[in-house]
Amino acid sequence: MMMEDVNSLKRMVSALEEQAASIESQFHDYCDMKEQESTYQKMQIMCLGMKLEQLESQNQRLEAAAAEIRASAEEFATMRARFDAMQSKSKKIWKKNKQDLDAIDERVLALDAREAEMATRCQGFEQFMEEMKQLTLQLQKEKGTNNENVEVIVERSMRKLGSSGRDVLDGLEALRDRWAADMEEMIYLGWITAWLQHDLLVLDGGEVGTPAAIIGDETPAQPRHKGEKVVVAVAPSNEVELCKAASASSSSSSEMRGAAEPSCMMGFVAGGCTSIGRPRLLRRLRGWAGGKGGSSRRQCKIEFPTSPM
Repeated sequence: MMMEDVNSLKRMVSALEEQAASIESQFHDYCDMKEQESTYQKMQIMCLGMKLEQLESQNQRLEAAAAEIRASAEEFATMRARFDAMQSKSKKIWKKNKQDLDAIDERVLALDAREAEMATRCQGFEQFMEEMKQLTLQLQKEKGTNNENVEVIVERSMRKLGSSGRDVLDGLEALRDRWAADMEEMIYLGWITAWLQHDLLVLDGGEVGTPAAIIGDETPAQPRHKGEKVVVAVAPSNEVELCKAASASSSSSSEMRGAAEPSCMMGFVAGGCTSIGRPRLLRRLRGWAGGKGGSSRRQCKIEFPTSPM
């Protein structure tokens, strides 16, 4: 009986030892699990800290990138506004350039038309000058022939002077008539030349001055007084020089002739008259050639220099 109790007790002790060993092993397992859990939590905390640091650095990078993006956006807005201003300015400049180009094209067309018109007028003027040269040559030839005829008439008159005084007077009258006609042609030729030179100066845009400046005289025109007459000299260049000479003619004839001369000269300067009127000099020449001039009237000094042509 005692042995059975001892055996049962031994069995109970062994069972308790086994149970204690299992409990101890479970405790060791539990401690290991607790250590592993704490280690896992530490590892998780470390991972979360590293992730937080990574997120913070990423946030900083994103904030820097956002600041750069905002600065770029502001710069882009500024550049866009500047671009819009430059575009509007370029449109205005382009529009103005287009208007300027159109105006330049119109001016070029006008200048081309003006040039064509000037070329046509210059051609006509050259034709007029050629005709004037031909007329001058013809007149010079006729002048030489008339001079020879005058010499012949003078010789014949001198030969017949002793026989008949009437023949001498007739010859002198014919000489005066012929000389007056030649002088009238020469004066008309000089006036036409001066008028053509005046037209050329007007067409070229030159200033129109006094009659002396138009005809070619460099001295300023002096005012004429009552009782003066004009002396004309035909130069080789077909220009007419106007000078003054005192006259002792009667007051009535001076007033009548003085009233006609300014009107012709004013019409010549203004360019309004369509034809060149006969000056007072022609009437005096006709009167002198016809023997109407008195002894108190001075003779007109008319020079015919030799022409280089």
